[in-house]
Formats: sequence, structure tokens, C-alpha cells
Amino acid sequence: MYYTRTTIDIIIKVEGEEIVKEEVKFGQVVEIKDLVTEDPTKDGYTFTGWVDSNGDVVTNVTAGTEDIEINATFEENEY
Repeated sequence: MYYTRTTIDIIIKVEGEEIVKEEVKFGQVVEIKDLVTEDPTKDGYTFTGWVDSNGDVVTNVTAGTEDIEINATFEENEY
């Protein structure tokens, strides 16, 4: 039996700007830290992690049949 595996894009954004776009195969597990080796920065804010399109915190993703968008989250610094 022959079949073609589906590929999808994992798109990582910081403040709406795409910083990584990685094509992966269906079922592949990808660690976010392997795609983004340094935490993003934003003046006056502290990076708090990565979230998916549902707002759920993620550290890794498993490729399904649709592209996956991951966004950086920040918390405003208190002075």
C-alpha cells in the first residue's frame, strides 16, 4: 500500500511577525525550543511562553492535517 504523508507548516510569531516557518510531516512531534533557540524580547515586557490559536500554553506540537500557528506571550513589567 502506498500513500503520501501530509506535510503542514508550523508558524511561530512574535507580535504578529512571523519569525519561523517550518514544514513538518504528519505525526511529527516538534519542540518549540528546537525551532526558536532564544526567548523573544519586547521592551517593558517579560516573555512568558508560547500559546496556540486556542490560547493554550504549548512547549511542543504534533503535526496534524492543518497548519499550526504559535504565538509568543508577554507580561508587562511592573516598576
